[in-house]
Amino acid sequence: MGTTIRRWMIVMIILLVVGGPVFAGGQSEVEKAGSPGKVEMRLAWWGATGRNEKYLAIIDEYQKKNPNVLITPEYQGWADYWGKMATMVAARNLPDVHQYTNNQLGEFYSKGAVISLEPYIQDGTIKLDDWNMGMVDSGRLDGKLVGVTIGITAPVMIINMTWAEELGIEIPPFDASFTWREFADWLKKDVQPKLPAGAYAFGDYGMAENYFWTWVRQHNAEWVDANGNYAVPQSVLEGWYGFIDDLRKAGVAPPLSFTAEDSGKARGDNAFNRRKMLIRPTNANQAKLEQQYMAVEGDRVEMRRLPRQEGASSARECLITSVLSIAANSKIPDEAAKFINFFVNDKTAQSIYNGEIGVPGSYTVQDMLKPNLDFAAAQEFDYINMVSTGSIPTVPKPQGIWAFDAEIQQMNQQVAAGNMTPAQAARATIERANKFLASLK
Repeated sequence: MGTTIRRWMIVMIILLVVGGPVFAGGQSEVEKAGSPGKVEMRLAWWGATGRNEKYLAIIDEYQKKNPNVLITPEYQGWADYWGKMATMVAARNLPDVHQYTNNQLGEFYSKGAVISLEPYIQDGTIKLDDWNMGMVDSGRLDGKLVGVTIGITAPVMIINMTWAEELGIEIPPFDASFTWREFADWLKKDVQPKLPAGAYAFGDYGMAENYFWTWVRQHNAEWVDANGNYAVPQSVLEGWYGFIDDLRKAGVAPPLSFTAEDSGKARGDNAFNRRKMLIRPTNANQAKLEQQYMAVEGDRVEMRRLPRQEGASSARECLITSVLSIAANSKIPDEAAKFINFFVNDKTAQSIYNGEIGVPGSYTVQDMLKPNLDFAAAQEFDYINMVSTGSIPTVPKPQGIWAFDAEIQQMNQQVAAGNMTPAQAARATIERANKFLASLK
């Protein structure tokens, strides 16, 4: 296995140190006790300097309005955050309020690390009355809400519309729906022939883990079966590796060497920014960032939905949510719930946060923020509301699947390098996945 998956296996091993649920009763009943006098709360998240400044400003606002509360911030970069979280869950010392995405939420939930927030929804401590319920449900496991979203994103295709218009390429409307085969035919016949030499119509989606999650959802596949074995069918995996390989061989998507070099470039210098790639597979919250770094002045970035399977009514894009949860070991769950409600609903807090990690769930907050956003950021709001409405709920990944994402990416690289056929990669994926999942039992 590759370096990335070995790193996440270490995290999984830490999570398994105590064998079975870490927090007895953590998923169901946590007594709600009052905390008179001074209340000390720990809050943890991942992020870089800009995001950290926003969280710290929100903490300051909360403490001004609640002078009896002292919040201790704990934050790291992405990789360090998960290593520390794994250590703290084993030690039963998670921060009172802490952050997940639904890639990891199921992993920690399986250890009993977080509590149900349903009592706080029912008594009105956390108010979700004006929310997009598709976004709310992204933090639900076993029918219980265990995380409240602070931002939703989803896989998307971003397009350099200005460049497309200059080349005479007609781009489908914002809400267009088309199949993967229709998409491939369009790229081959109507897009790639109009591009200059050395440029590609579509990026290699092999590193886009949320594209794969969507692909699995589109095929109504499950991650694991009742016995804990890998359940994604071989045909689904073969189709995943095979589709992009077909585009590579047709010269529509770039070869492995191009993709590997481009993935190491800073924003502003990547192929999409510099008119070497017309359509980039990414997440919706990245569009506004790419827009800031377009090399040609005036280039306009727009979003389009992923293709759908034949006969399906929608693309079933997975919703990637970042949520705040309450630790099962918290002694102040009432105060923790009040802080979560402040973070996601207070207008001052949300003005500071300003859609930092994705689209907020509250329509009231969306209406407040949207008029001040640039085109790409505002379109992100429209896109997320579109793909989250009427779609099947995005259930957080079960234990082990998050760590195995890196192996899917490596198998795609093996196919791109010509070392495996899509069928061989599919068989190898299932074999490796079952060995990995067996190691977690």
